[in-house]
This record gives sequence, C-alpha cells and structure tokens, in this order.
Amino acid sequence: MGFGLIPLKHVADRYLDTVSHIGVSNDHKGLDYFMSPKTSVDIHLNKPFIAWSIGGSFTFKKLAVAQVAAVCKKMDVPVYL
Repeated sequence: MGFGLIPLKHVADRYLDTVSHIGVSNDHKGLDYFMSPKTSVDIHLNKPFIAWSIGGSFTFKKLAVAQVAAVCKKMDVPVYL
C-alpha cells in the first residue's frame, strides 16, 4: 500500500543531508572520528567505572528511570550516565 514506514536512506546519510547546506558531504571514508594528539587530554583513570549511554529515540527502546536506577545500584563501580 506504500505506507513508507522504513526509510530507504541510511540514518547516517539522512543526518548528512541535514547539514549539506553548510557544505558537509559524505566522503565515503567511514564515520570514524579521531582527535588530534594536540587536542587530547592526559587523564589518568586508575579506578574502574562504567559509562552508560541511556538515550533512546523510541519509547520501546528506553528504560524507565526505576530500571536504570536498579541496575546502577547493583554495580560495584561508579556508573556515569
């Protein structure tokens, strides 16, 4: 019926389309980003921790606050959200 629920373009290409008006284009070399050694920061992390990106754009992909809190309480190292 042509509902078009699944976009035909990859999400990365759609993101690039949104910034094309300022001259950003796909160089087809991948999406990796590496910082220059000049901009790096010398951080000595001598204690373990967990970094957790909890974002989600769809309701069914998001955890409830109570769920996230329950998981964090079970960890024996700091959790950074």
